[in-house]
Amino acid sequence: MATTSGKLLTYSDDGDTNNTRVQVDGVDAIVGEDDGTFTTRPQIRGAGMIMGWSWRGIETTQEVALTAGATTRRTDTIRVRYTLTNRSPQTHQVALRVMLDTLIGGNDGVPFLLAGENAITTRAKDLRGAAVPDFIQALEREDIRNPGTMVNLALRGGDATPPDRLVLAHWPGSDAEWEYLEDEGGVGAGWGKDSSAGLYYNAKPLAPNESRVIVFYYGLGGIAAVGKVGMTVPLEVVETEKFSVIVVVMNPREGQRVTLTLPSALAFADGDTASKNVTPVPGAAYTQVSWKLRAASPADAVRLSARLDPEGDTTTQTIRIQPCGVTRPCSTAP
Repeated sequence: MATTSGKLLTYSDDGDTNNTRVQVDGVDAIVGEDDGTFTTRPQIRGAGMIMGWSWRGIETTQEVALTAGATTRRTDTIRVRYTLTNRSPQTHQVALRVMLDTLIGGNDGVPFLLAGENAITTRAKDLRGAAVPDFIQALEREDIRNPGTMVNLALRGGDATPPDRLVLAHWPGSDAEWEYLEDEGGVGAGWGKDSSAGLYYNAKPLAPNESRVIVFYYGLGGIAAVGKVGMTVPLEVVETEKFSVIVVVMNPREGQRVTLTLPSALAFADGDTASKNVTPVPGAAYTQVSWKLRAASPADAVRLSARLDPEGDTTTQTIRIQPCGVTRPCSTAP
């Protein structure tokens, strides 16, 4: 995918270095390869594209369409939707794995921001279940005051389908097998100049004619930085849903605290408190603090702020709370 200025957001402009595999009863194949047959040839449809491919009785339909980005409110994000349908007369165990070859412009080994982590992520991780964050952001440069282009991969909220597992690692190649992390050095290994993100959706039984839908969003992101503190948060959130806020601190040291101030339309979730200590990570130029919030009521524009003490550096973001949005289509809003 490329932006309107031509800057790449994955390595190949035709997606060739990404890798999607479908697994049927423990055996997997690359979607679109000669193992199966096309039921719908790749074609443009509206503001996106669609393709369908069948293998071992399971039809995999991929649809991508442009939509508004949750962190930018611009049409700079694609909604990726996979539909897995059992066209056979038997029940099958079906899983999906999507590997994205992350790149921004000339940086093929991008670092990531993840809610719940202490530092900007530059080494391999294998996160599962509740440890999988709502979103990850990739930075063109590891500098919150000059991050370059940022990419946002939204994994939770509304119709987004949280993966059962998220693997961040060195790019394993366009033909990567289902399990590739150990071949790339395992958890903690650096990825040097070539990073990737792998989304795993565990096997579930599909009865004859039953379908399973998987959705995620991939597009541009952003961060608001003042002095030594920066904040990234969805600029549009959906009423009643929880979402994450990440605050990044440059050159952290012991004794610092970050305080998040909320308007009445937002509330802390999961037992979070307004102020949190900064925990420096040895050797890291940045550290992170994150919160889980809940949007309590609709509002056109509410402002939240993050203050770093004792420096007093304060950054703000204004967000909109809607009954529906990028992660909850209006057709399904309550």
